[in-house]
Order: sequence, then structure tokens, then C-alpha cells
Amino acid sequence: MSFRDIGTVLKKEEEKERQKKQLDNNTSTTDRDNNQRGLSLSAQAYELFSQGKTPVEVAIELDLRESQATKYYKEYWKLKGLYKLNLIYEEIKDDISYLLKLHRLSKAAGMSTEHVVNLLEIANNNLPALENRYEKLQRNVDHLESRELDVSITLEDLKSQIQNAKHMLRSCRLSYQKEVS
Repeated sequence: MSFRDIGTVLKKEEEKERQKKQLDNNTSTTDRDNNQRGLSLSAQAYELFSQGKTPVEVAIELDLRESQATKYYKEYWKLKGLYKLNLIYEEIKDDISYLLKLHRLSKAAGMSTEHVVNLLEIANNNLPALENRYEKLQRNVDHLESRELDVSITLEDLKSQIQNAKHMLRSCRLSYQKEVS
């Protein structure tokens, strides 16, 4: 390794070290500010959540366990008037991914919440019958598309026959006119 390469590596390491110290100083300044203001752990967590930090970031910054960070996050929801969000979460727990998927699909389809609710009510009352009807309609569509293709082929054949007949008629006229003349 050349001295130039070694110098480059050393400069990069010094820059990383300087950035780490700066980050540590900023974090300890924030901790000192919070402690000097006498904020409780929960108040510090609420403040961090209001800054847009995630529960993981808050847990790391305040050295909290998952259960504490989650508890503070739910309390933050309640304080912000998002108690319904907490109720939803408590009811569906790990199934929240399906709720998000349903939301995204309905949004992509341009459906309102009312449309989704109506659709689910219809589906819950008569899903097997709707599935059977859908399959029957799909078969009918396939049949009609097949017939449409057959009809278009027949139409093209008739057009060809008409052209041939016109051609023959012209030939007959010309022959007739020659005979009459």
C-alpha cells in the first residue's frame, strides 16, 4: 500500500470519528436539556414522538424496553386524539397488514370507505351465489366473444362474396353491352 492510500484511509477514519463525536455531543446535549427541564421519561418520549420519531428510535434514544416504548406510543396516540387508532390496533393486532392491504387496494380502485363497507356487506350475505353468478357471466362473455369472432369471419366471407358477385355482374353487363352493340 502506498503512503497516499494510507493517508486517504486515515482521513476517512478521522472524519468518521469526528462525525461520531459530534453525534454523541448532540445526543448528550439533548439529554442534558431534557433532564435540566426536569421532563419525565414519558414526557421525553411524547416530545420525541411529536418530532416524528418512531417507537424504535425513541426506545434507542431513551434506552427504553419495547414494552415501555409501545406503552408511551399508545399514550401519545390517546393524547393526540388518535384513540380510535389504538382501539383498532388492540382489536386486530398483527392483522394490521391485511387492513393496510385492503386500504391500498380500495384506494387504487378508486373506492370510498362506504363502497368497501357496502361491498363487504353484500359479499358476507351472498358470497357463494355471487361467485357462481360471476363464473356464469364470465362463461357468457367468453361465449359471446367466440360468437363475435365467428360472426366477424362470416361477415368478411359475405363481403368477399358480394365483391365477387359485383365483379361478375360487371362482367355480364360488359358482355351484354358488347352483344347488343
